[in-house]
Amino acid sequence: MSSNTPNAGKGAIFDLDGTLLDSLGVWDDVDEIFFSRRGIDVPDDYQQAVSPMAFPDIADYTIRRFNLHETPQAIMQEWNDLAFEEYTTKVRLKPGARDYLEHLRSTGAKLGVIPRSLTSVLMACSMRCVASRRSAVLTKTIRTCICSSPTAWAWRRGSARCSKTL
Repeated sequence: MSSNTPNAGKGAIFDLDGTLLDSLGVWDDVDEIFFSRRGIDVPDDYQQAVSPMAFPDIADYTIRRFNLHETPQAIMQEWNDLAFEEYTTKVRLKPGARDYLEHLRSTGAKLGVIPRSLTSVLMACSMRCVASRRSAVLTKTIRTCICSSPTAWAWRRGSARCSKTL
């Protein structure tokens, strides 16, 4: 291993949402838009009440609590559509993330992300965030693997492999 590639054969795996992407507030914005469309103010306790719940359970809870006459599927689709809009138009890489990823890649590291949810939304956002006047370089630099969970990775001799590559 040469001195300019100290990370050759090594990998770095990141949680994309909130780690590389500055996505704080996305779901607050989704809630604001969702409830305002129905003439409802977001209750102060709503985020705390739903934070431990799974996505379908949040939809069920929201329907019951606010006596909505929509299906859980319709509500989840609206939330996903709103989140897609937020991620693809507003969310940016965190300060320093691009430079750090470029540094890791230039030293031989393979880079990957494992999103916990909304893979298509995060994929669209990550593609927009890495696109720039240096996009040809960045596409090679930030060669991102998107896997549904850590168990989707096949570990061999200390390196990660993934079947879906940007």
